[in-house]
Amino acid sequence: MSRKTGRPQNGRTTKPPIQPSGIVFALGMNVMLVTGAQLLVTFTALPLTAEALATFVGPVIAGVLTAVYVRERGGIHAFLGGVISVPILTYLVFGGYWQFGIFAGAFCGLAGSLMELVLRRR
Repeated sequence: MSRKTGRPQNGRTTKPPIQPSGIVFALGMNVMLVTGAQLLVTFTALPLTAEALATFVGPVIAGVLTAVYVRERGGIHAFLGGVISVPILTYLVFGGYWQFGIFAGAFCGLAGSLMELVLRRR
């Protein structure tokens, strides 16, 4: 790294650091939206396909909002928040069905990564 410019000598720009607030935002949004969708499906007595849809829609919205919130490296923030939320969602929201918890965490990270690509092109 050059002392005068603060840039690496090879001409590449450095990536901004990971923000802990972005990870907490992804975790909170994922848990909140999945819990809300699960409660909506439970109280309206919809079939299991609606529960699977709730497992998909909440994390996708959480991932997109995380990428918009942090603006840089939204995919990794959404991924880390989604991975941390897996055990919380598995045991508190889905009653021990770990498949739904893993899908919810994965969809959060995937949506954050895709939104990061969309934001980079702008």
